[in-house]
Amino acid sequence: MQEIKNAFESSHASDRPTVVLAETVKGKGVSLTEGEEGWHGVPLTEEEMQEAFEELPSPEMPEFRISKPEKQEKPSFQEKEVDMKTYEQGEVLATRDAYGNALADLAEARSEVLAVDGEVSNSTRSEYIKEDNPDQFVESFIAEQNMISMAQGLSIKGYEVFTSTFSAFISRAHDQIRMAALSEAEITVVGSHAGVSIGQDGASQMGLSDIALFRALRESRVMYPCDGNSARKMVENAHRSGNLDYIRTTRPETEVIYSPEEEFPVGEFKKVEEPEDPDVVLAGAGITVHEALEAKKMLEQEGVQAAVVDIYCVKPFNSYNFRRFVESNSEKLVVSEDHYPEGGIGEMLGKELEESNIEMRTLAVDKIPHSGGKQELLENCGIDRKAIKKQALNLVEQH
Repeated sequence: MQEIKNAFESSHASDRPTVVLAETVKGKGVSLTEGEEGWHGVPLTEEEMQEAFEELPSPEMPEFRISKPEKQEKPSFQEKEVDMKTYEQGEVLATRDAYGNALADLAEARSEVLAVDGEVSNSTRSEYIKEDNPDQFVESFIAEQNMISMAQGLSIKGYEVFTSTFSAFISRAHDQIRMAALSEAEITVVGSHAGVSIGQDGASQMGLSDIALFRALRESRVMYPCDGNSARKMVENAHRSGNLDYIRTTRPETEVIYSPEEEFPVGEFKKVEEPEDPDVVLAGAGITVHEALEAKKMLEQEGVQAAVVDIYCVKPFNSYNFRRFVESNSEKLVVSEDHYPEGGIGEMLGKELEESNIEMRTLAVDKIPHSGGKQELLENCGIDRKAIKKQALNLVEQH
């Protein structure tokens, strides 16, 4: 104890944080347990305990007191009207770019907004915040566990934190995220480069289980935009939400299909295409919304009409309204997702619709993917427009 006290006292000579490395021996001072394996969480018998007490030394404890941290007032922040960049229908950009723009615009208006990134800000696009507000960017480097812990701590101090990395790398911080959820964290995690659609980088860089990770957390919200305007709205939804939010963004560019005025209520879905009396409903999220739209065009050439739905909010999800929509529009559903089947969107919908008469087919990444072009990989993994069309025709032709 005296050595520890000396270490504490010597730390006052520095204005930087001090780490005390103390070498310890498990069970020190008791011959039965000192340095021995197999005693973790194992109680001593009454006799062993008496022997242990007799062996334990009783040195005098040095007098010292550890002062409590000074109470700090939460910082005051500036607030201006938020003016986020919008996009015209037909424009082409990646949802990660729209996220970066929305984050930078939000930070310009709200000084409490911080970006915390795992040293991939040039890819997640969180670096956009640095152009006008570099002091609102925190680099965590490639230390995702620490990144989440920092984000949680900063949020407790009153900051609104958007923390980002590749969706594949979020798994490194799973335990920190789990504990943050138990602490009712109010942070937004953004995972970019989701799914096989990232292309040439290969399987190690592809986030294919991130939706499952966040769906399993209590009180979490999972959002998955498919274009620039919906990505902007997801940032608005996360702003001051008081929740643990996850926004999933993609690397490839996609066409803007929504107007700047479109609203995206949390928990709902979008009817992107709703023909009269459709033969089948095609549901996608993110990149597969665009594949579903292309599949719809291909089906029209076969004389089959398809409705297209965007599952932009995976959790929470208004399953009642979705079920009513599919039941009133053919009772046939094809779901496609750039994610593993386990814990994904198809699994979520299957559970929600299990007591209905809806016939459902799910297309997901059910293999270990490899490097390749975006469209090549979507096709190879069976989640592209051709696969969607094939499953839709199979459903329609059965009746």
